[in-house]
Amino acid sequence: MAQKLKQGAEGIVIMLIGLFLLVNSINIPNNPIKQEGMANVLAQAKFVPIVMSAGVLILGAVLFLKQVGGKDKSASLTKAEWTRMGVVLVLTAAYIFAAYMFKFMIPTIVYAFALVFFLNWKARKSWQIVFFAILVIALGLYGMPLLINLKIPML
Repeated sequence: MAQKLKQGAEGIVIMLIGLFLLVNSINIPNNPIKQEGMANVLAQAKFVPIVMSAGVLILGAVLFLKQVGGKDKSASLTKAEWTRMGVVLVLTAAYIFAAYMFKFMIPTIVYAFALVFFLNWKARKSWQIVFFAILVIALGLYGMPLLINLKIPML
């Protein structure tokens, strides 16, 4: 039994992270401005965090079951993968700090472009990366808020 739990340790850690995120997501207060119908659910600040944290929790359970069943082994990352993950974490931390210090719009545009460029620079041509980054930024800052009638404080 202890060996099985040791095999599924990564899944347990992911489930605990998902549970922590879910509890904190549920505690996010509701938006004071109400929308009509389904838009009110989608426009809540806690909607996406709840969906994402529930997904992490479910994927952690799937990983645990696969590892305990012997269908999946522990991952081992190469030095390049650790570096890639570290850069993404640094970019995300810098974005959170910049969004706190300088409002929302400019840090979001810079972060989206930097992340899209960094994650695709070896696999895609420059014009494809720029096109996709502009698409992500336009949909994220203008398309989605327009779709759910949400006013985002841009500057």
